[in-house]
Amino acid sequence: MIAAMLPRGDVRDVLVVPEGSDVKRLEDLPADALVGSSSVRRKAQINRARPNLQVVRIRGTVGTRLAKMDGTKPMDAEMSAMVLASSGLERLGLTDRARHVFEPDEILPAVGPGVLALECRRDDADVTGLLLRLNDAKTQTEATAERVRLHGLRGHCNSPITGYCVTDPTDNSPCAAWCSHGTDPSSSTPTSGARA
Repeated sequence: MIAAMLPRGDVRDVLVVPEGSDVKRLEDLPADALVGSSSVRRKAQINRARPNLQVVRIRGTVGTRLAKMDGTKPMDAEMSAMVLASSGLERLGLTDRARHVFEPDEILPAVGPGVLALECRRDDADVTGLLLRLNDAKTQTEATAERVRLHGLRGHCNSPITGYCVTDPTDNSPCAAWCSHGTDPSSSTPTSGARA
């Protein structure tokens, strides 16, 4: 069971390019450039912004993915960029690799981005009690709302669905859900969400 959620990290995605590349933004990439991402959510949004780019699946740890893009590990094709989670790069000490940070109005975040959840056995009251001391109520409220919305849409971790909940009434970030039906970005429908 999830016993606690730590304070949320950065929810945004970032553009990462091979070392030595002059590319600064998605718009700088030439037509038919290969962009690495294993997320169908990111693929749908990248193709919506730039339908002339080819989004290709890339697997492995962040280090392996960077090595493949940089050409120090073998890969079938040469990638011009990748889109990764900002919080993941931050936790690995690799924020210097981020060339552009996508604001939520450019690429809507995934459900539960930047959240570290602590799990334990349901019947272990002692450990549950210890972990509850680490819980961040704001993160738990927002992440739970996002997960409930994903479940209500019958989505899963590989669905092109976003859900970003903000409980701070002064935060003007978009709180929206975005569903893509199939892989055709022209059939995507942005819908406004309610603030929690």
